[in-house]
Amino acid sequence: EYARWKKADEMEKCYILASISNVLQHQHQSKNTAADILINLRNLFGHQSRAARQEPICALMTTRMAVGTPVREHALEIMALFNELEVMKGFIDEKTQVDILLQSLPKSFYQFRLNHNMHKMHMALPELLAELQSLEALFTQAPHVLVAEQAGPSRPHKGKKRKKSTGKAKVQDAPVVLRPTPRAVAKKPKGRFHKCNKSGHWKVDYHVLKKGHARAVKRKREEVGITAHMPVKSFKAEDAEGVVLPHNDALVITAEVVGFNVKSVFIDTGSSMDVMFYDCFVQINKEVNMELKPVATALYGFNGGELMPMGEISLSVALGSGVMRMVRMVRFVVVGTESSYNIIMGRTSLNSFQ
Repeated sequence: EYARWKKADEMEKCYILASISNVLQHQHQSKNTAADILINLRNLFGHQSRAARQEPICALMTTRMAVGTPVREHALEIMALFNELEVMKGFIDEKTQVDILLQSLPKSFYQFRLNHNMHKMHMALPELLAELQSLEALFTQAPHVLVAEQAGPSRPHKGKKRKKSTGKAKVQDAPVVLRPTPRAVAKKPKGRFHKCNKSGHWKVDYHVLKKGHARAVKRKREEVGITAHMPVKSFKAEDAEGVVLPHNDALVITAEVVGFNVKSVFIDTGSSMDVMFYDCFVQINKEVNMELKPVATALYGFNGGELMPMGEISLSVALGSGVMRMVRMVRFVVVGTESSYNIIMGRTSLNSFQ
């Protein structure tokens, strides 16, 4: 048994020595067993594996798909980095690989990435690549060609009949009409204006003369000391009760809802619910396929009575810009009544943004 093991160890030792450089062969040929050679090689080069793993990790963190690059080439490049990292015993689970690939896509795939996160889709890398290629095909479709047609003849004026042509009309050159030059045209004398009954100016110049007359009257009043009578407006202390300045006007803002800029968002600190009106929901639902959850509780305060909502839905809402940008998930109650606003944000969502 020992002789057989010794023979197998010698064969393995020969294979190892044959696969390394001459310098390493000379250094390790005096080792007794193949295990001693492997231990010494691990001590020499084992610490470099960590630095080698850092290269594909750094490439995964910095690789971004350039605009105009086919999504298939970019996805295969990312998959090759995953395989290289796996060979070096670097482990990244499948869900994290999908997230890394989605984050490396440009802004044109933002809606696809949002749908993937909102609907919690679970796809492997090959399935994800097929979906991205289908979406890319929609982006690169040729634009529709508009066909221009010649308009028909215009309708004749009342009282005039269009002559019907008999046979084929011959094409003739249009006659050349000689028009007099501007110098040859005699100037039309200026007449009297029907308001002031004075000559010397056109009707179009009357508003200029009227403004000059008003300025002359004002200047004369200032010289004499005559001032126009203006009523004095005054407010009592009782008029300011219940008004918190400068917040006495309604606050209407623009918010970003699932990637769409929604205007006419009313901030109501007295509302305990976040309300989205049905017209706004229909416009967003054309781009993002959403489903309403049933609601069994009625709302009070709309049109002075009881209103049963159509359902509820949770959407991502972003407020602010730059470093002040904040994104929160807001649960909206969808109602089917008419309103001049698209969304009413109440205390619940406002507290989450603080």
